[in-house]
Amino acid sequence: SKDDLIEEVFRRRIEQVNQVRLSELSNLRARFGDSQIPVADLLRAFLSPVLRIGRARDRGNNFFRLVARAHAEPSELVQRVLYSQLKEIVQIFLSELHRSLPHLTQNELSLRLAFTAGAMVQAVLMPMNMVFGKELITDEEKLVDQLVAFGVGGMMSECPRKQK
Repeated sequence: SKDDLIEEVFRRRIEQVNQVRLSELSNLRARFGDSQIPVADLLRAFLSPVLRIGRARDRGNNFFRLVARAHAEPSELVQRVLYSQLKEIVQIFLSELHRSLPHLTQNELSLRLAFTAGAMVQAVLMPMNMVFGKELITDEEKLVDQLVAFGVGGMMSECPRKQK
């Protein structure tokens, strides 16, 4: 059926991204051992595979633009498929983020990761030559660096009206 085809296409590509994420996380765990993994490294491992694969000049670009649009214009099927494919990997990264940011609640971490993921979606949709100020964003690694810096700022900052 059409729904099965959509589900399979999403599953295959998201699985590819998640395998890269897990590989990068495994390398970080090996490097840092029992120590806290820096938030920037965790966010880079979570975000960069999407940007690398999603902005690739092959069909990856089209697929991740579709995923990004699905976030903006959700259909029940796409939301269900995305949730089923991302639930486990998000929980793994939230656990690691909690180790590095133990003062934040699970809810705070979840929200901040969701906001960062939203910025990632915008980066996937953004044309490579989009102009911010006078500088063209043509270097993918520079884009990842800026996205990670944005995410770290959000993760590390104190909430202005934190409830007691």
